Amino acid sequence: NHLNGTSRISIGLLSNLKSFDRALNCLQGVVSEAHFANLSMLEELKIGSEFLTLKLRSEWIPPFQLESISLLSCKLGTQFPQWLQTQKKLSYQDHVNTSISGTLPEWLHDMNLLVLGLPNNHISEPIPNLPSTLFIVDLSNNFISGPLPQNIGDMVTLSSLYMVGNLINGSIPKSFCKILN
Repeated sequence: NHLNGTSRISIGLLSNLKSFDRALNCLQGVVSEAHFANLSMLEELKIGSEFLTLKLRSEWIPPFQLESISLLSCKLGTQFPQWLQTQKKLSYQDHVNTSISGTLPEWLHDMNLLVLGLPNNHISEPIPNLPSTLFIVDLSNNFISGPLPQNIGDMVTLSSLYMVGNLINGSIPKSFCKILN
């Protein structure tokens, strides 16, 4: 749409809003917890703009339970968003070019994700065990070092694995052969 300007806090008053898609626009400014204050029905969140910053406390507990989240080219902060741990219905998680750095949290393994996309970030360190429910994993163009996760063979539904542009080393786990069958 080529929308521009800042995000208004009044969007948080739309208590029946289920899907919020503001991707591929030129919005700027800061999106805070106040923007989501009354969005208890929200299931899908898609935000994208290189001029937009999401400023959410790590201990924040959202009023909603998302099924899908896509954050595209916004400034998310340096750490993986801890508040996502509260999202028990989340099956689709995509954070493209959001400046996430450091390690992926261990609790990610306990989520029932089908899609995990984290390309073009600054994620480093070895990859922890990932959810066995994953269908698509995209961790391309990060700084991930070390071996592949040992539980990769437990992801029997895995159909796409993108790991290009990393520093992965070591041998491919024997469990990987389970996926190929």
